[in-house]
Amino acid sequence: MPSPMRIYAGVEAGADPAAPSPLTVKEGRQWLDRRMNGVAGGANAAIGRKRELIGESAAAQGKKPESMPSEAPPAAAEGSQSVSADGAEILPSEVPPSAAVAESRPASANDLAFADDNRMPAGAMSGNLPGSAPAADVPQSGAYPANPAINEATAREARKSAWRLLLDKPVAAPAAAPAVSFKDVWFKYDKNGPDAIKDLSFEVKKGEFYCLVGGNGTGKSTTLSLMSGLLRPYRGKVRIDGRNPAALGADELFANLLAVLPQNPQTLFVKKTVELDLHEIFDGARLTKEQKREKVEAAIRFAELEPLLGMHPYDLSGGEQQRAALAKVLLLEPSILLLDEPTKGLDGFFKAKLGEFLQKLNAGGVTIVMVSHDIEFCARYGETCAMFFDGGVIASKAAKPFFAGNGFYTTAANRMARHRWPDAVTAEDVIARCDDSR
Repeated sequence: MPSPMRIYAGVEAGADPAAPSPLTVKEGRQWLDRRMNGVAGGANAAIGRKRELIGESAAAQGKKPESMPSEAPPAAAEGSQSVSADGAEILPSEVPPSAAVAESRPASANDLAFADDNRMPAGAMSGNLPGSAPAADVPQSGAYPANPAINEATAREARKSAWRLLLDKPVAAPAAAPAVSFKDVWFKYDKNGPDAIKDLSFEVKKGEFYCLVGGNGTGKSTTLSLMSGLLRPYRGKVRIDGRNPAALGADELFANLLAVLPQNPQTLFVKKTVELDLHEIFDGARLTKEQKREKVEAAIRFAELEPLLGMHPYDLSGGEQQRAALAKVLLLEPSILLLDEPTKGLDGFFKAKLGEFLQKLNAGGVTIVMVSHDIEFCARYGETCAMFFDGGVIASKAAKPFFAGNGFYTTAANRMARHRWPDAVTAEDVIARCDDSR
């Protein structure tokens, strides 16, 4: 269902079924403006009527109409005099400096950090270190007293430890190696041909759901082939879990490490029936028949392949082939999953089911790198999105801010509602904001 229709159905639950629902982004924007203007107009009319009633009541009693409770009292003019509790005027010069500062700004994080004396290491503010002279011996200039018992390196480490305790900041652990790493990668298909990948550098963290989006021919699928070791760059480094995929054997690369769903799922089918094809993935695996059967049955249930098991894979529709290929790939139980256009040919129901399943895999620690033109799917389920152009990544950001900041390459829901809510990216975002405005 198009996003404008989904938003309309989610907001106008129980509306007249004969009323026309918006089909395009333009119609959705017009409907949203009419609805929001109606909400604002109703609120303004209610406030105006309440003011009229207050005025009428005051006139009947011969009193001056009072202001609405929601109206804030007028701010005092700058430089005006203050009044104490007993009515006496206080000149600005009589206000204590500490009180003036406290009123002029809110408490900062540093104020809160220094407010608790128990968090402050002894001597941290006076310049004392463990084993050094007491505070009374410290010069007023703040310089450290001479102490031959400790050398300069020990003093430096002690100062660092004191500030860590003072600011309550734990020592940062060394960063884990990324799941996927590209550094200064160049690749061309022909020796004398143009470069398909140009100086590509990026990283995918372990457990991240990373989406590569962009136009046709920009190098997205080539990048997946470099990750899987099918292609080798002529310059730069490609690393999968810290290792060069092109130098690994198939058993080492695809044994619980990497799995790839190609753009053309037919390249994965080698048997006469779907069921035999699923069992083929375990050829040579050290598993019992019972273990193989349980894993295959779980994949069949997920992909809803029960009616298709006896059919030849090439006789399936495009969406059915995509589901069968995905089920076969997931039987490898990879820690890094590469997907090239996984939603191609899928209906809305199974697309949503696929997105939820990928999120479960991702929550379980599986790193997912997905190439897709389905920006609605990427915005809803992805964690990080990167824009590919002319063989390289030109922009990368968290999924929602990525699409919210794009003027053209964004979702239908964002194009429909960004004049009111610029950060609303998915249909669910727009529905939630419409509900909040009621």
